[in-house]
Amino acid sequence: MKFGKLMPDARTAYFNVVSSDMLYTAHANDLPKLASIINNKMMKKERLPQQDSLDGLLVVRAAWDIVDIGEHTLKFFKKIAKIAYVLMLLLSVAIVTVTVQTVEIDASLNVVSVEKSGTELKGSQLITFCLSLAAAFVAAVQAFYNPVRRWQQVRDATANMESAIWQFRCRAGVYAQGSEGPASSTQALSAAVRKCREAIIVSADVQVCVVTRVGL
Repeated sequence: MKFGKLMPDARTAYFNVVSSDMLYTAHANDLPKLASIINNKMMKKERLPQQDSLDGLLVVRAAWDIVDIGEHTLKFFKKIAKIAYVLMLLLSVAIVTVTVQTVEIDASLNVVSVEKSGTELKGSQLITFCLSLAAAFVAAVQAFYNPVRRWQQVRDATANMESAIWQFRCRAGVYAQGSEGPASSTQALSAAVRKCREAIIVSADVQVCVVTRVGL
């Protein structure tokens, strides 16, 4: 009578065990199947979390914002570098051409007299002076912006940030999820975002405005 009262609970427990998703069965002699069940089902080797926390998503968004800002800045410096290079090349060619064709240019142009100094300024000299002045102006602008060096620095920082994002998404390298949970990976990416932002601000003189809940 005593065991009869326990049978419903026992049947319920048996049913829960048999129908559980954690129950795996195989014949004892079927070693390959047992190895497959143990390695692929019972042992979870997936290092990716089921879902990211809100702080992790905000950090990823901030990281992608920095990548977008870096790419936009790259286009600006690349354009400045190309324009300055082309202008310097054209002005250099023009100066050399005027120097070689001095006689022909002076013959085709009238001599400009400067009354105060009593000297004469030839046409070729005037053109050479104007071209040299333009070349000096372009060189000054190029030295002020320094587009090639800044382009290289921003490109490196942006590439490192994008690499860090994908490592975080795959939980690889320093972003591997440890025993303390996803917080360590999020903190590592947050540190990488701050480092990349500082590198872009210092090298490119741009203000990266990123506001998140995790205090980036």
